[in-house]
Formats: sequence, structure tokens, C-alpha cells
Amino acid sequence: KDNKLTRLDGNLLPQCLEWLIAAGNEIRELPNIGRLKHIRKLMLSHNQLNCEQLAAVADISALEMLRVASNRLEAFPEVLLQHKCLAWVAVAGNPFTDEALTRNLACPELQGDADFKELSLGERLGSGAGATVYRATWHEDEVAVKIWDADTFSDGTARTEWAANRVVAVPGHPALVAVKGTFEQPKRG
Repeated sequence: KDNKLTRLDGNLLPQCLEWLIAAGNEIRELPNIGRLKHIRKLMLSHNQLNCEQLAAVADISALEMLRVASNRLEAFPEVLLQHKCLAWVAVAGNPFTDEALTRNLACPELQGDADFKELSLGERLGSGAGATVYRATWHEDEVAVKIWDADTFSDGTARTEWAANRVVAVPGHPALVAVKGTFEQPKRG
């Protein structure tokens, strides 16, 4: 991570790898990456990859998780939509996702931001790659509040996560956790 790599050649890495983390570099090329058939978790966020270059990871048969947020993807590679094991993908902060968020944020049905001052934060429930979740009370309802700890992390940026949560709030979906409000302030990190 963060080694200023511009190229990640599968021929130079051991075939037994199951996790490969090369986030925060300047990677533009992935020659022979499909040779690494045992990789289950591949983290390439915050690089310079485009759709054509990323398509090569479809040859990694064991791939379950792919993090490619904040690259130069103009679309998601069609070949990866057919991958048999791929279950988790993070793509926020790419040109194709930014365009979709901008379109959806212009939707007149979206609510305005929630006022953070109306929240009463309680105990810390947990934290992940870029945020901490707290139990809270808002308008007499018990809610969970996610506060971003940094501006960038493995799944993208705090800004793209805020926008995605705001968009998913309307109309919502029964299979998703309901988003009752979003706020841009306060920020941590």
C-alpha cells in the first residue's frame, strides 16, 4: 500500500497469494494478474486503473472481494458481472459512479441534510475501514450514526459514501437498512 507502484505484474508474485493489497498507488497496468488464481481479496482502490485494465482480474477464479474505489473506471467490466465467486465490490469514486451520484443527487424527492445538533450520541458500537458507528437518539427514535474518521479509505471517500446513503434513502428498499437522514458536518479525520 502507498508504494508509488505503477504496474502490478502477476508473474512477479507468488501464485499462493490469497490477499493482495495494493491500494493508494499509481497502478495503471495489471499484466498477468489472472495467473494468481487463489486471490480471494484484491484491494486496488486509489490507483489509476480503467475498465479495460481491470477486466483482467476476471481470470482470478477464487476472487470474492474486489475493492477498486477511486480509480478511473468509466464503467464496470461486463466480464466481472459474470464472475462465479465475486460477492463484494467497492467502486465508489470512479467516473461512472460519480456521474450516477450527481444525477441522483439532483432528484427533487431527496430530503435535505439532517441537523447533527439534533442527535444525542451514545455508546460506540463499532468501527471499520473509515468510520465509527454510534448508538444515538434522534427525534426520540433510537438510531445508529456513522461518522467518517477520514476523507479516504478502502471503499472510496467519505463524500461518495455520504452521497450514496443520501440517494439510497429515497425511496429506500426493504432489504436495506433505512437511512433516516444524512449530514456533512461534523467531520473527523
